[in-house]
Formats: sequence, C-alpha cells, structure tokens
Amino acid sequence: MNKRIICIVLSALMMLALTSCMGSRPAPTPEPLPTVIPTPEPTSEPITAPTLEPTLEPTPVPTPEPTSEPTPEPTIEPEPSAPAPEIYKNPRREKHHPGQTAVFIAGADPYDEVGWRAIAPNGLDVSLEAFQNVFPDCSVLGIYSETLTITNVSLDMNDWSFYCVYVNEGTKSDTEAAALYVHLPGQAFED
Repeated sequence: MNKRIICIVLSALMMLALTSCMGSRPAPTPEPLPTVIPTPEPTSEPITAPTLEPTLEPTPVPTPEPTSEPTPEPTIEPEPSAPAPEIYKNPRREKHHPGQTAVFIAGADPYDEVGWRAIAPNGLDVSLEAFQNVFPDCSVLGIYSETLTITNVSLDMNDWSFYCVYVNEGTKSDTEAAALYVHLPGQAFED
C-alpha cells in the first residue's frame, strides 16, 4: 500500500517537472487520483508484518570431515577383450638351392587377420612388400594367408627369416621365425 502511494506521488512530480520544462504552455492541472485504502477484514488472528520472499542463494556443499582411513580409489574393471590367437603351428626352416620354391606354413586360432613379415640377416624387420622390393626376381604369394610361398629363391636370400602375425579383434600373436637357407648345389646345409 505504501508503495502505491509513493508511486502516485512520484508520477505527479514527474508530470509537473515535464510541464514546467515546456515553457510557454501552461501546465494542465492533473485530476486528483482516488486513493483506495483497503480495509482489513476483522480476524481473530494477530496481524503480522509481511515477510519478504527469500532470495535463491547457492546451497553450501558440506565438506566431509577428515577420517584417519584413506578413501580407497575406485577400481576400473578392464573391458573383456577377445582372446589372443593361439599359435598351434610355427613355420619350419626351409633349405633350398637357387631357383627353387620355399613354402612356410603357420596356424593359429581364433583370428580375423593374418600376415607375414620378414627379418633380414642384420635383424631388420620388414614387410613382405619391402622384401619383394629388395628381391624383385622372386615371386611371393600368400602374404595374407597361412601359407607363404616364395618362388625363385636366390643366394642373397640366405639367412632371411619369416614369421606370421595373427590378429584377433586387435589382440596380436606372432609365430616363431623360420629361417630360409639358400646354398649352391653340392654345398652342405648347416644345422
């Protein structure tokens, strides 16, 4: 109620201020506004002052009281992974003369990818594509199968090794490496 009266008085003062600034025109006389004063209904309860609406303030977060026992770290369970391919057949070494064919056979289960790799006599591990670039006169078949066939082997291939890589849903297993021995006819192969 007091706010309403204050608003009326302020409005009247503002109108007077505006009209006095206009200069030559006389200010119109405002009509008096009726004042309505509500009459409270009689009640048997005591009249109390109105309460202000509470403002929303952030609720403080309770801080835990320190304990003498350390809080255990949450354990992260590893996701179940696919089983690693189990090697059941490693390739065997091959002994050949130049111009012959070497065949390496491997086996594993389960797997969804398979491929062969080569190891140079100096220990450098290379792909079979790189091996073919080094020895362009040979033919390499079965790079992505369980049977690797190298035709037209040469003396330069002596002491190279080959192994098979099996992958099952990202889990990898390698076979043992098998050596390729190439000698001239009449030369004895070392064991």
